[in-house]
Amino acid sequence: LTNDTSGTGCVATNLTKIHFYNNMSGEGGCRQFARILEKSSKLTDIRFSSTRAGKYGSDIVTSALDVALEEGRNANLEKLD
Repeated sequence: LTNDTSGTGCVATNLTKIHFYNNMSGEGGCRQFARILEKSSKLTDIRFSSTRAGKYGSDIVTSALDVALEEGRNANLEKLD
């Protein structure tokens, strides 16, 4: 999602909705989710829950979201769960 290996562009840059929930991804999954948030600029719907992320993993995600919003990315965000 975050690499352009085929020359067609990074998939994450075109996402409008991402639901990351009910899994056991932990901190590693949160780091990868944060990478997607860093690349995304068109998100309108984000769901992040029940991931067993713990405090550190959740901090990684919220920091990435904070930076994205401060930089004006995902300005059309309508739903955050």
